[in-house]
Amino acid sequence: ELMETKKQLDRVTAKLGYADQNSKAFEEKLKNSTSGQKEAEGRIEELMKELECAKLAREDAKQAEEEATRGKDDAEKRCHDVTLALGSLEKNLQQEKERNDTMQSEIE
Repeated sequence: ELMETKKQLDRVTAKLGYADQNSKAFEEKLKNSTSGQKEAEGRIEELMKELECAKLAREDAKQAEEEATRGKDDAEKRCHDVTLALGSLEKNLQQEKERNDTMQSEIE
């Protein structure tokens, strides 16, 4: 009976050793998992910062586009105004030419 108890004790000791190894392996996996989780959290934080920068860049691009559109509209309006002024000057010049021609023919 003492031998049987010793055998049982050896089996329990072996099972405890096996359980201890499994426990250590699990602890190591947990450490690696925690380390991996921290790396993932750090990467997520980096990506969030990149996303925020991209959003700001998009807003800047929108503003630049709006300013460019306003500038284009202003330039088109100035061009139209200059075209109207040029037309008016051409009309005045033509009237002056006609008056000049009339006066010239009256002098002759």
